[in-house]
Amino acid sequence: MKRIFFALSLFLGVAQANSVFDAKFGGTLHLDKKFKTSYKEVGMLTIEASSLDGNKVIARTSYKNPIFPQAFVLTPKHSLPPGMPLKRPFVLKASLKVNDQIYSGSLSTKELDGKGRYDVNLTLNQEQPAP
Repeated sequence: MKRIFFALSLFLGVAQANSVFDAKFGGTLHLDKKFKTSYKEVGMLTIEASSLDGNKVIARTSYKNPIFPQAFVLTPKHSLPPGMPLKRPFVLKASLKVNDQIYSGSLSTKELDGKGRYDVNLTLNQEQPAP
């Protein structure tokens, strides 16, 4: 009986270890030159990965009072629900909310080649009033 339990425990441990898919996706966010003069390192930066149609948020993280250029990484711990693997393609969106303004930018990962980790550059170059 102990052998069966040990074999089953070993099998389940290996199955769990093989099912972990640690897909990391990261890069650097930049603030457009025209916004740099007015930005005073305050606000909330939100980074999201969404489905290509924009209907489902796949992962989300945020940084309070970011300093640009701002490095970021999305991992399965940022997934919604947590622990789900990050699978491309998705749309990467970043938005910085400062008082009554939002600075944002986005890019699609559909055209990125290769596998593994990425180091993308995204510039927040759109401005809109906060709702």
